[in-house]
Parts: sequence; C-alpha cells; structure tokens
Amino acid sequence: MASQSERSDARLNRERLLAAAREVLAERGEAAEMREIAERAGVAVGTLYRHFPTREALVSAIIAETLEEVRGIIAEAEANPYAIDALRHLVARACGLAERGRGIFELITGMELGVRVPDDLIPAELKRELEARVTRIVARGVERGEIRSDFPPPLLAAFCRATIPFVFLHLRQEWPFEDAVRASVALLTDALRPH
Repeated sequence: MASQSERSDARLNRERLLAAAREVLAERGEAAEMREIAERAGVAVGTLYRHFPTREALVSAIIAETLEEVRGIIAEAEANPYAIDALRHLVARACGLAERGRGIFELITGMELGVRVPDDLIPAELKRELEARVTRIVARGVERGEIRSDFPPPLLAAFCRATIPFVFLHLRQEWPFEDAVRASVALLTDALRPH
C-alpha cells in the first residue's frame, strides 16, 4: 500500500505534468512532445507515462480540467441577474481561459490545427449541459428585452460559442490581451443588442 507521502508526491507530479502540458501546448500546439512536457514538469518521461499512458490521455485530462473551469465560469455568469452583463463576464473569463491555455483551447475547438478533438474526449452530455446553461442565460435576456428577439436563444447562444473564441484568438495574433478581450466583448454586445 502506498504511503501518504507517496500519494502526495504522485498528486504533485500529476499537477506539475498538467501545468507543464498546458504551457508546452500553448507554446507549440500540436508539435508539443511528451519529452518536452516531462522536462518542463521536472520529472522523468516514465513518470509522465505512468500518469498519462498516451498523449490522448494527457489531452483528455487537460480538457476535463478546462471544462470544469468553464462550468465554474458559467455558474458565475448565471448568478448575474442581467443577462447581457452575464454574457460579457462569460466572454471575458473565457478569453482569459483561452489565453492561459491557448494550445488546449485550439485542440478543443480545432482552430489553427485543422483537426477536431475526438467527440469522446468531450462527453456529449457535458456539451449539452454547458450549451443549455448558456442558452438559458440568453433566453432570460431575450425575455427581459436585453437581447435581440429576432433569433431563437439557442441560435444566439451557438453564435456566441462558435464565433467569439475564434475572434479573440484571431485578434490575439496582433493585439494585446486587454484590447482583444475588449473587442470580443464589444462584438458580442453589439451582435446581441435588440434591434
């Protein structure tokens, strides 16, 4: 049986590996190598493979962590009684998440890489849950007259989800972070404003 300190070391190594993988993926995208990730984490390659036997397992763990963060961001947005402010907050926080983990965000969305993550890495049930929660925020805004009503809330929510991240990452190629966030939020606000 493993001692408490061995379990603690294993947990610390796993956290360091995930943090290193996020960094290396942000820097090198799909070209990131497992060896680089282990070196960045300060562990042997064997340690990396004991925790994550395949690259897909490592990416899957990062995606799971990222999606839990997204859940938290959506919960913060849901707590705001004003839908447009909730969506502004959601977009600004999502931009921060995309900035911090650009490589993994690109893997999730397929942006820049020309590939999509296999659907089973992002459970369909979780996708539906997140989409439904954002749609409810939009629907609340439509009901209160804060958000345009000429399109159904699911379409407006899909527009936000599909467009804003790509706009932000495109702007970040040349703009400073704060400017790219401001522009992304402004585009969202203008697109959703009632006509």
